[in-house]
Amino acid sequence: ALTSRNPESLRSAIETGEEAGLSGAELAAARQALREEERKAAARMGLHEAVENKVLDHLRSALAEGEAAGLDDAELAKARCSLSDEQSKAEARSLLQQAVATRSPDMLQSAIEAGERAGLAEEEFVQARSLLVEEEHKSHARDLLRRAVGNRDMDALQSAISEGERAGLDARELEDARQILSEEQRRKEARGEVSTAIDSGDLERLHEAIAEGEAAGLEEGELEHARKALAEAEAKEAAQQRLAAATQTTDPEL
Repeated sequence: ALTSRNPESLRSAIETGEEAGLSGAELAAARQALREEERKAAARMGLHEAVENKVLDHLRSALAEGEAAGLDDAELAKARCSLSDEQSKAEARSLLQQAVATRSPDMLQSAIEAGERAGLAEEEFVQARSLLVEEEHKSHARDLLRRAVGNRDMDALQSAISEGERAGLDARELEDARQILSEEQRRKEARGEVSTAIDSGDLERLHEAIAEGEAAGLEEGELEHARKALAEAEAKEAAQQRLAAATQTTDPEL
């Protein structure tokens, strides 16, 4: 029985020895071997359950008990492999949680890839994948806004603002683009007023158009023709006034 260390054989041998009146000292080795084998059997059961339920703490404690009970490496291999897998999954879940909290596209992408390598179930990626799509959309919208703000093109600004709204950017992120669009719309209207005033040659309209152009921030080159037209209109009006005054005077010297 001691050679085979089979628990059933050991129990039977101890019972037989006790019936035969063997002393405790004579039975000590067999009893010790039985305790050791019973501990190993319990450790094997604990390892099996831990591998089945895949709970990290259970795996760690089952492995510790298996090692303490004297199980060999072959009997511990499956649990060790399971522990390594579950540790990788736990780390991947932690990365996903951090990435979801930060909403960083780079962190979300990296965490999803780590989770895939660790073998996480697809349902564990749902929130991260959804956020990644949202944040990539926002990132694209921000890029459009930066370019549109830089070139101040009205069509690009309107398109970028619409895209930012669809992406869910908050009002603060759209503020600069909206302000610049408003400024460019005012400039466009001012250019139209300047052009119309030049065509009309009307002194009052030219004064108003130039004043609005200056307020709207038109460059001096854009007001040059209007100023010239204004000067001509003022000269014309002055000449007309002098002519009217001359035709109404009785002074022969005039």
